[in-house]
Amino acid sequence: MNKSNKLILTLLTIFVTVVCVLGCGCNKKTDLTKNLSQLNTLVYAGNNENYDIKASYGFCEQPLKNDGIVGKTEYNLKFSFKGALLDNAEYSLCFIYNNQTYNQVFKLDNLKHLLVCNFNIDDFNLTQFEIELTCNSEKTSITMTSEIPNGTIDYKTALNKVYEKQESLLKNYYDESGNFNGEIRQRILVKDGKAYWYIGLVNTNGELKAFLVDGKSGEILAIREVF
Repeated sequence: MNKSNKLILTLLTIFVTVVCVLGCGCNKKTDLTKNLSQLNTLVYAGNNENYDIKASYGFCEQPLKNDGIVGKTEYNLKFSFKGALLDNAEYSLCFIYNNQTYNQVFKLDNLKHLLVCNFNIDDFNLTQFEIELTCNSEKTSITMTSEIPNGTIDYKTALNKVYEKQESLLKNYYDESGNFNGEIRQRILVKDGKAYWYIGLVNTNGELKAFLVDGKSGEILAIREVF
């Protein structure tokens, strides 16, 4: 190989190296997911003439605290329902997932005035499943179906959209060492067939800034301070 070819090869090597380094730097995105203390990604609905049942799935720190610190998290499939409830009746729910049977008796949530029950499941991912609701000895089968419409962006995309639009705000949560001092709570919401992402930023003082994000476009629809 002559000197001219060696020079060309050296220049090409330098060029490719620089392009790779710059390309990696430009494509690098801030990962906010490790700062999530709560995340609900699935919501379901099922009903018949007597019952209107809702369910959601995700994880949440236990216990949930407004301290800006992400604690130990736990996955839960949560059910709630209301309807023509009988006095002094016991309501229970049963379903099968991954060849395992889950049973639980509903308890009254006095704040929300709903009957609720929670199941610890680490990898729930169905779009539709059957449950059996029992009132005393009477059993009713109900199909639970995902309410999330097609075209809904995932939680990571929604988080990235908020960071892109509110980068100067989010940078206030980072210290000089690049540590994120706060926690993020994120939930999928569906109303009238349209999806939204709720994203809440909690700082170490317990102050909450909440965002409502369009579930399809990722546009921030509302920002609110909550104290």
